[in-house]
Amino acid sequence: MTYILPYYFLISHAAELFLKSALLKRGWEETELRKFDYRHNLDTLLREIQNLDLIVTVDAARLINGLHSQHANHALRYTAFLDNGQKTYMPPPDLVNKTLEELLMLTRISTHGK
Repeated sequence: MTYILPYYFLISHAAELFLKSALLKRGWEETELRKFDYRHNLDTLLREIQNLDLIVTVDAARLINGLHSQHANHALRYTAFLDNGQKTYMPPPDLVNKTLEELLMLTRISTHGK
């Protein structure tokens, strides 16, 4: 199943970019998102989205939380190919598609300046 790992790497990277884009649309500064606390940290980015009272479904939050640790430590790029005893989180594609669509919609709606 290692042939599918690049797909999940791209999914987690897309989730990071969508979350950051949604924050930028709401007045966050790019320099803030470059800080260590936000770099590759899906859990923190999701929490900031939720702190803005934006709706993220339970399924989407679970998917993001599931991807978080392997995204933060770059496991999908490097260590997932090794048998280190840690199971790689690979959610079903239909859940992935629904979540990415949901996150994309967060990037299209702006409350900046209101």
